[in-house]
Amino acid sequence: MDWTHVVDVILPIAATQGLRIIGALVFFWVAMRLSNLAQQRITRGLRARDFDTTLSLFFGNVVRWLVLLVSILSILGIFGVETSSFAAVIGAVGLATGLAFQGTLSNFAAGVMLLVFRPFKVGDRIVMGEHKGVVAEIGIFATALDTTDKRRKVMPNSMVNSAAIENHSHHEIRRVDVVCHFAAECPPERVRAMLDRIGAKWTQPGLRTHEVVVKRLHPYGSEWELRIFAPMREHNDVLYGAQEEVLQGTVADGLRAPGTLASNLTSS
Repeated sequence: MDWTHVVDVILPIAATQGLRIIGALVFFWVAMRLSNLAQQRITRGLRARDFDTTLSLFFGNVVRWLVLLVSILSILGIFGVETSSFAAVIGAVGLATGLAFQGTLSNFAAGVMLLVFRPFKVGDRIVMGEHKGVVAEIGIFATALDTTDKRRKVMPNSMVNSAAIENHSHHEIRRVDVVCHFAAECPPERVRAMLDRIGAKWTQPGLRTHEVVVKRLHPYGSEWELRIFAPMREHNDVLYGAQEEVLQGTVADGLRAPGTLASNLTSS
C-alpha cells in the first residue's frame, strides 16, 4: 500500500472536514448537557407544583428527546445531509403509530387532561353517570373506583373524561337532606318542633344552623325536609342517624306518616 498516496487523500479531507467534525462533537455534547438539564428542571418544577409524578417524568423525557432530535438533525445539516427526508419518515411513522394505537392514545390524552385539570383526586367520592364510588387510582390510561360494597371498577379515561362528573368531596361541608312525610292530620307546629329538636342535636358547633322546610303539599299529607350541614366525611353517618331519630320522634310525638294509623305506630 502506498501510504504516501493515502496521506495525500486523507489530509485534504481532514483539513476541510476536521473542524466540522470537532464542532459537531462539541455541539452534540452541549446538546446532551442541555437536554439533561431541561429534563431535570421540568420534572422538578412540575413536582414542586404537586403535579402527577408519572406525568412529570414523562414530560421531562419528552423535552429531553426533542432537544436531542433537533440537535442530531442540525448536525446532519452541517455535513450537508438533506434532513427533509428524515422529517418525512418521522411524520409517516408518527401517523402509522397514531392510527394503530388510536384507542390507547385517546385514553392517554384523556388521562393527561384529568391529571392536569384535576376534576377529582384520589379519595374523592364521585358520580359518573351510572358509576359511583371513591377514586382509588388515576392512571395514564384508566381510572379505578371503589364502590361502597367493596368492588373495584376500572374505566378507560376516554369514557371518564367525556362523562358528566359529580364530585361529592369537592367541598369540606355538605348539606344532609332528611326527607320526611306526614299525614294531613299532623299539626305543623308539632312536626316542626320535632324536626327542630333533631336538627339542633346533629348540628355541630361552628357550622351553619339546620333548616326545616315544607317541600310540597299533596292530598294525603305533606313532605318536609330537615337540612343539616355536616363535614363531608360524616355525611352518611349524619343522614342515617337523623333518619332513625326522625322515625323515633314520629312515634314518640304521636305523629304519623300518610296512609298509616296512629294505633299501628303506637303499638309498634
